[in-house]
Amino acid sequence: MSDEVRNRPATTDATAQNAAEPAEAFTPGASARERKMRRRARRRAANMARVLAPINPETGENLPVPSQEGEAEPPRPQIESPEEREARIAEIQRGLIRRRRRRGLLLLLRLIFFVVLPTAVAGHYYFLTATPMYETKSEFVIQKAEAATPGGSGLGGILSSFGLADAKDSIAVQGYLTSLQAMNRLDAEQGFIRRFQDPAIDVIQRLPPDASHSEAYELYRRHVIVGFDRTEGIIRMRVIAPDRATSESYSRALISYAEEMVDNLSARAREENMRGAEQSFAQRQADVRAAAKRVLELQQQYDTFSAEGELQIDLSVIQAQELELERLKRKLDELMANPRPNAAQKEVLERQIAFTEKAIASRRAALTASGRNGISLAAINSQLQMAQSDLAAKEQMRVIALNALEQARSEAARQVRYLSVNVPPIAPDEPTYPRRLENTAVAFFVFLGIYIMVSLTASILREQVSV
Repeated sequence: MSDEVRNRPATTDATAQNAAEPAEAFTPGASARERKMRRRARRRAANMARVLAPINPETGENLPVPSQEGEAEPPRPQIESPEEREARIAEIQRGLIRRRRRRGLLLLLRLIFFVVLPTAVAGHYYFLTATPMYETKSEFVIQKAEAATPGGSGLGGILSSFGLADAKDSIAVQGYLTSLQAMNRLDAEQGFIRRFQDPAIDVIQRLPPDASHSEAYELYRRHVIVGFDRTEGIIRMRVIAPDRATSESYSRALISYAEEMVDNLSARAREENMRGAEQSFAQRQADVRAAAKRVLELQQQYDTFSAEGELQIDLSVIQAQELELERLKRKLDELMANPRPNAAQKEVLERQIAFTEKAIASRRAALTASGRNGISLAAINSQLQMAQSDLAAKEQMRVIALNALEQARSEAARQVRYLSVNVPPIAPDEPTYPRRLENTAVAFFVFLGIYIMVSLTASILREQVSV
């Protein structure tokens, strides 16, 4: 805004104020609203004059504004030349540049101290100090041998005999390989703890000589990574060691431990099945012996080998006597059919018929009435039949138990679960870790993020405190 534009409103407002005062003085009958508006206009003109008042070049303060009542028009402000105005603007710009440079330098120093320097230390470790580590990868699955499909032949029958084991078996193997027991066995056989206490390993990755068992196990968990893919049923294992030969030997040793565990997964079940089958067969044999002994005791007690045979003999005798009775009755009927039958023959036939009926009745009574040892032949036959039926049933159960025992023996003899190595452990030619460039970049972004978060937090707190 130029000096002429700045001076114009003050002159106009002062003129309007001077013009308004006579009007108010010579209009005594004006309303209260008009007088209020005039007073407001005078206050506005005074404020404008105060804002546009000239500045004292020595103190930098506004010059006093003259009173509006009975005083002359205030002096006009001093007008700056274009050269002075340019010089003042240049000075302001140089001050802004100096402040920006100072802030930029401080920001650069903070970035160097909090971001670049820690990143350089991390990069120096990854590129020059860190001990190279070799990672050996391997993959294996647990298969279960199943009984072949009856009637199956060819490729279908072969494939049906093998299948993937349950996920529980794979999870059990995964848990065993990452357990403290596996680390203790690997240390006892391969010297795992001593290998990572080697002074050739850098301080950060080296296990201290006086390290506890828990610290060694934490190191083992970081260097032996075992994962299980539920969708494919594959167990993937990664073993990290300071040299390629050690990494491969550790991996092969852990796979052998897994094979032993897979073999032992069903050993207890096979032993239990075998023990149960043997006990069942022994019990069935004892039952058969007891049933056979019962039959022999009955035969000796009633002095008979087979009550059924004797019963059949008695029934055949009764049948023959009944046929003879029928023959005698027909002969008597023929004799009685004559007009003058022979009385002597009639008497003989009647005596023979009566004798035969008596013999049949006595023979039938002997079958059910108490005879030898106070028991009937039918009762003896019934007891012997029940004992023989019990013996036959016990014998059949013994045969079934014998078949189950043979099957349990065959199941115990064959391997039920197998560990099949799909990807054998082969150590890499070049070290896998550390990944120098990637790790350094990650360290840079981590330190930068921490610096940004701390800076934002400090700015927010500073703003809150200043308010």
